Amino acid sequence: MNYYKVVALRGHVGAGKESTLTFAVEADSVYDAMQIVRRMPAVKHDRPNAIKSTEIITKEEFDKLRKDSAYKDCKGYRGEKE
Repeated sequence: MNYYKVVALRGHVGAGKESTLTFAVEADSVYDAMQIVRRMPAVKHDRPNAIKSTEIITKEEFDKLRKDSAYKDCKGYRGEKE
């Protein structure tokens, strides 16, 4: 298993507008990581260019990214209160 940082296009932001979400994913391959993210809520599922970038990261980077929810900037996000 490897750890990946995957940046994907966010859906439902308005016609002609673009925004991204960053996910930390544990997967066997880059392809598997991209497929996992493509099925996540709020990601554009039908676009061939929905995945903007992928990179292998360390366990420490993975843990840090997982603490920061990819959805924290989304309208309606109900994360932990600080």
